[in-house]
Amino acid sequence: MTRNRKKKLAIRAEAEGGSHARAARLHTPAPKEILTAEVQDRLINAFQVEGWPVETDGFPEGGIWTGWLGPVWSMLSRPGGTDTEADPDDPDHYDLTTVPELTLITPKIPINSGEAMVLTLPGTTPLTEIVHTVWEELGRARATKVDALVNDATCSLCGDRYPAAHLLPATEHDRLVLCPFCVFDGDILGGHPLRLAYLIDALTDEDVAAPAGWSAVTALLACAAGPDFRERLEGDDGTLRLPLPHWLGCSRVGLIRHNSPA
Repeated sequence: MTRNRKKKLAIRAEAEGGSHARAARLHTPAPKEILTAEVQDRLINAFQVEGWPVETDGFPEGGIWTGWLGPVWSMLSRPGGTDTEADPDDPDHYDLTTVPELTLITPKIPINSGEAMVLTLPGTTPLTEIVHTVWEELGRARATKVDALVNDATCSLCGDRYPAAHLLPATEHDRLVLCPFCVFDGDILGGHPLRLAYLIDALTDEDVAAPAGWSAVTALLACAAGPDFRERLEGDDGTLRLPLPHWLGCSRVGLIRHNSPA
């Protein structure tokens, strides 16, 4: 009985010229194209809205969109391309219906310190879920690194113990290493703010467990050094690092108002 029924259906489908199959195709929506440029813009905006400091090159390099979301390095790419140098939204090289892949890594420069967190998510993941997941995993990664710290050095002024990598020189000499609380001590002579700025960037870029106190030092140094501090950093021939946007400084008017008595 079943065998006869299958035969009848097959004969009917053949007689109708495959109309059932055509109808099914007509009612099945075509796969939607996903543009990586739009995914990247929404990603950057989502973290910016939540108050994260964000940076992006504004263009894909080697088929990858790169972003820096606070201490997190983001990479957005489209799997299955034939040319890694092509724009990931070029239909001649990529299937634009393929879901892009988002990889998030901390610290931002893990070459010397290793990766504390690596997340891989589909580019179509809801933005609120991405932000929440990164926030939670970043906190977990930092807590793990903090738990593993060893206080094997002392601040040259106060004598408090810190991990050696978390003490920075405030002068040209490496022997005077200081904690964030002593770096602006009035007894220090021959300070070198340019070198200190680069060392703070290197520490926070490479170590997710860096003391939060260095963020306060960054803010104070950027404001006190004035609006041309970043230009001075760019003109310093002693390093290959590019100065980060937080060294643009605050306006002196804003600083004066903030410190004025009510």
